[in-house]
Amino acid sequence: MEDNNNTVDKLVRLFGSQKAVAEIAQCSPNSVSNWRKRGVPLKSAKAISDNAHLKNVDITMQQIVDWIDIDKNIENGAIKSSDFQNSKGEANYGRLMKTLSSIKSHGGVQGVYTHQSDATHTPMTFSVFVPPHEAGQTLPVLWYLSGLTCTHANVMEKGEYRQACAEHGVIFVAPDTSPRGDGVADDPDGAYDFGLGAGFYVNATRAPYSNHYKMRDYIEKELPRLIAENFPADMSRQGITGHSMGGHGALTIGLRNLDVYKSISAFSPIVSPVACPWGQKALTGYLGGDQKTWEDYDACALIKNGAHADHLLIDQGLADDFLESQLKPDLIEAACRDHDIKLNLRRHAGYDHSYYFISTFLADHIAWHKEQLK
Repeated sequence: MEDNNNTVDKLVRLFGSQKAVAEIAQCSPNSVSNWRKRGVPLKSAKAISDNAHLKNVDITMQQIVDWIDIDKNIENGAIKSSDFQNSKGEANYGRLMKTLSSIKSHGGVQGVYTHQSDATHTPMTFSVFVPPHEAGQTLPVLWYLSGLTCTHANVMEKGEYRQACAEHGVIFVAPDTSPRGDGVADDPDGAYDFGLGAGFYVNATRAPYSNHYKMRDYIEKELPRLIAENFPADMSRQGITGHSMGGHGALTIGLRNLDVYKSISAFSPIVSPVACPWGQKALTGYLGGDQKTWEDYDACALIKNGAHADHLLIDQGLADDFLESQLKPDLIEAACRDHDIKLNLRRHAGYDHSYYFISTFLADHIAWHKEQLK
């Protein structure tokens, strides 16, 4: 991959030769003196030693470059060391996270954070609300996945969830919907329903999207590690929800990982991307034309193939412009009925696809998730 080749080139310049890079990767990654001999700053050397997961050389090489660059920028005053600390004030070199904003709300803290993602090879931004809690207490986590064109900010600014999270003691995490930045491929025609802001929570396998669009790995693997390391999160009590494309993400990620997500809900979800224009375009573009490979990203297919949640909660507005053409809740209702899954599908007259709808019922979902996560 292009990103990893650039990383190795930079390491070659730092360490003198391709051979030296290979030796470091294969021989003594956990030796601080080994790194120090090659001119790595002490803090970075210790961080690399402590986090020497060098079986996956590409990822770790990128981490090494990031650590060295950050160390040097701290030393010359270009950035503050406090920008790269966890919530306990400790230096966090394992998976670096920068605080963009931190605001008190409902007795808790609404924060926005960014980090360099190993999964997408881009910077990624996400928001976290931590409700008030006792020192040393850990709290259940509710993931919220947003829909087409959205970022972390849409639900943060319009979702009206903080009062309910504070009341029920739930951490609320809202990631972005796609990788972004220089070199990240977009829809060739600039359409809203594919590419930037429309990652569909898949691991893309088709070029050029396979370089960065690894949102499945990001949501299921990388970001949970970051949350666990930096926030008072009880990762044995996780729930997941989302809206539209994010509802699709919540259902499919939840159904694939029933041992991780103890509660699953959605607002106006795309329940079967295989059966709607949005999904057909996205899955073809990211995965190719073999529809067998699409089944992991289709909630109805997952249920038919044996995924069995104890209970699903879905809210759907009946004035939604996309109800019949894209969302098709009847399909998941039939799948759950045929496979004995308890589904509470609540249809609401007069409500559309907007955050006016979501904000009306998001507190209900938070209370429901907290009950499931006891």
